[in-house]
Amino acid sequence: MNSGRQSPIFEAKTSKSDLPKMVRNGDTANSGMYKIHRIRLCRMANCIVSNVISPSCIWVKLTNHITEQLQTTDLNDLVELNEVREGQYVMAPLENGLYARARVIQLAVGGDSDSCASKVANYAKVLFIDEGTTGWLAIPCLAKMDPILSYHPWQAIAVSLFKVVL
Repeated sequence: MNSGRQSPIFEAKTSKSDLPKMVRNGDTANSGMYKIHRIRLCRMANCIVSNVISPSCIWVKLTNHITEQLQTTDLNDLVELNEVREGQYVMAPLENGLYARARVIQLAVGGDSDSCASKVANYAKVLFIDEGTTGWLAIPCLAKMDPILSYHPWQAIAVSLFKVVL
């Protein structure tokens, strides 16, 4: 029954009579990989611009966002990661003394000759899902994300300009 592109929001139907079911947030497969939904704008919304990368990649946030509530300044609560995978949600340093939710989008080997020779990734490119910014960070800087934080959608919303006439 499943052919073509799969929905990131709804589970695949097993028969035509099945009603759509939303994919649950959190660690649904007990694999340590979380599902965090994005905010879907269905109508006009009041937003603030968070980050502009290009006309085709603009990050905005709703004016009533809860970004600050999803960040941590208590670094003693952070738990070190055992392993890092692409697509994994983590806590990453946004600025000095402030950790925010992020998604690992790329791993890379760099720096000293020991890590280059062993091909062990020691840097991760992360997307801060509540800010819409990216950054390269050393993997030891990353920490486990509290599972309760996976039940709040991304606060940053990607938009693009379309049919702009000057």
